[in-house]
Amino acid sequence: MARSLSWRTKLVPMADGKVRLSAALRHYELMPDGSAVLIGDLASYAKQMPENDDNLVGYDVPSLAARGADPYETPGALREAVNRNEVPRADVDGAEGEGRCEQMESWSVPHALCHVWANGKTTVHRKNGARWELVAIPEARAQGLREGAVGPDGALWLGLRSGKIVRISKAGVVDSFDIPMPDAKLYRASFWSQDIFAQAAPAKGTSHDDPFEGIKRFEQVGIAASAGPHLVTNIQQIVPRADGEVWVLGGDSHGGAVLVHMSRPAIAPPSEPLVIGSETDQRNELRNLRKPITWVGHCPQLFVALAKQRVDGSLPSEAVWAREAAIGAIVKKAFGKPRSPLPDAALVEGKLGGRRVAGVLIWRGSPEVSEELVEKSMTAVAAELTSGTGLPPDITCTAPVLERASTLSL
Repeated sequence: MARSLSWRTKLVPMADGKVRLSAALRHYELMPDGSAVLIGDLASYAKQMPENDDNLVGYDVPSLAARGADPYETPGALREAVNRNEVPRADVDGAEGEGRCEQMESWSVPHALCHVWANGKTTVHRKNGARWELVAIPEARAQGLREGAVGPDGALWLGLRSGKIVRISKAGVVDSFDIPMPDAKLYRASFWSQDIFAQAAPAKGTSHDDPFEGIKRFEQVGIAASAGPHLVTNIQQIVPRADGEVWVLGGDSHGGAVLVHMSRPAIAPPSEPLVIGSETDQRNELRNLRKPITWVGHCPQLFVALAKQRVDGSLPSEAVWAREAAIGAIVKKAFGKPRSPLPDAALVEGKLGGRRVAGVLIWRGSPEVSEELVEKSMTAVAAELTSGTGLPPDITCTAPVLERASTLSL
């Protein structure tokens, strides 16, 4: 019913029985009918954005040495170390060998999942007084456990490596469910970002005594073209509710978090599945609530519109896509002789200030790219693409909200 491209996507069970979906800048209330309602409105989220912040690429942060951080410790590992709530292995009976135990979400008796490194086996344990006891689970399923939770009715829910969900009632009745293939509508083009590290060169006549001094972290930004649906095989979170209802958050091979709602009796899926973009997508969508910024000076990314939505709502974009190879050659020529690092370029389609558009986007994929080169390249591209129209190039500093994209080979 939903798919998020934010690595910060998680289900949040509330004490009143409701469930919320948190995905970076967005927060949703999940309803019994399977719908997701945005908490607040986009305008309220936009108020949290810094003024005059239109950069797709993130800013460099202060020296890691000054913050006392190990630059080789990834942010993901740091988050895992902080957020992990481990059950002491010494308190768990029946889990032999080196491994780790994690407390499961439970609305009744405490449970734990224990992973043994030597054989890759995962076992389930239930708290009985002051001791932990092994929960009997068929061996075939015990070998493939990834996630688990206990519902308000005492039923044990387990997620397998295959993506299958298993429910064991308090009376021991076992049911299993396959995660359905995600709707193709959940897959569209998006921005992606990752942290990169850079070592600043020491000033002339000086040297770095501290190996971490001068190391800075940047956010690198790129575009992932839309890709068809793929099976969900990585169960990340299970939140069971009363009466057999359950929310499942799983991952697909394209890095998206897919939200599935199961209930009894079954309900119809939403007609328009919810797509939540990455953090960069979400920030860019909030920027598009404002009027697009016309290019009059320096900008870290530039978009030249080649097709705009007509009065009748149609968008003549196919003529633009038919020229993809020719447009790529024009961009490559504009960049000039090979140099490093170069800007990134893509043919994109989406919404710009609420109006559907198609055209060329050129941006600084990383801070090392010269902003002057971005502007010089876009000037040449715009002049070439609009030379026969007699109209001035339509260039904005605001990037469209992506729906379709193809990176240009340079």
